[in-house]
Amino acid sequence: MASNTDALKQFFLRTIDGLIKDAQAKNQKIPVASIRFEADELHGRMFAADYFQYLVTGRGPSKFPPPDKMTEFVEANPDLLARAKQVFKYLTAQQLGFLIGRKIAREGTDIYQGKKPGIDLLGVMDENMKILLAELAKNEAVKISTDLQRLITHEQLHPANN
Repeated sequence: MASNTDALKQFFLRTIDGLIKDAQAKNQKIPVASIRFEADELHGRMFAADYFQYLVTGRGPSKFPPPDKMTEFVEANPDLLARAKQVFKYLTAQQLGFLIGRKIAREGTDIYQGKKPGIDLLGVMDENMKILLAELAKNEAVKISTDLQRLITHEQLHPANN
């Protein structure tokens, strides 16, 4: 019998795998290296890079995104810079990051605008939830059964005095 901790760990591993597959199907990248989780017998939590939320819901128009993060984004996606350099020969990663950030500040991201789908975090979690709940229910049934067996055995060995 797997413990609740093991069941939660497996749930998170299946969820991360599902997120990777969902992102690949949508031709998107997710920060896999930043995703981690914690699990014990009663709780489970998953963590990701702070911008992961924008891959799910998008980012609406508002203030300018952090310029250093936008430059990091361009550097992590060299094909973007290569395509932009076909039009603007001397464009740097920092300059392209600024232009992308300005566009996001004015209009929001394509995910926010509905031009492209975001990562389906809830859908992926929902798919894996059935397995998790079945495993947790099985674990609880075994615990109850074990407790009842101990109680019955204890009563048989030590009958109550009448």
